[in-house]
Amino acid sequence: MSTEATLAAYRPRDADAADALPARLRGWWDAMRGQGVVTAREPWLLRSGDDCLLVFEWVSPQAARRAQDNPAINEALAAVEALAERIPPGELEDADDLEATLEVVAD
Repeated sequence: MSTEATLAAYRPRDADAADALPARLRGWWDAMRGQGVVTAREPWLLRSGDDCLLVFEWVSPQAARRAQDNPAINEALAAVEALAERIPPGELEDADDLEATLEVVAD
């Protein structure tokens, strides 16, 4: 069975949002885990400047598609999007570095 990983990068809308964003991203992952669409492997939550990157693994490509229509997951995602805009990972502050070093955000 094939799995896929996602790199979800978010830029906070302001300084207060930057502080709250890691917990909201974790809440989104928790909602996905609760709905059985991501693996039990703990996600990586990384920070580049004020931007955050969540790296997680889907149970299957089909699960990734099912997540798009799941009300519980969409509610948690809306909470994230209230604080931050999704950006391409290449727009992270450290993305141009050949060996970008990102801060690992602890729970």
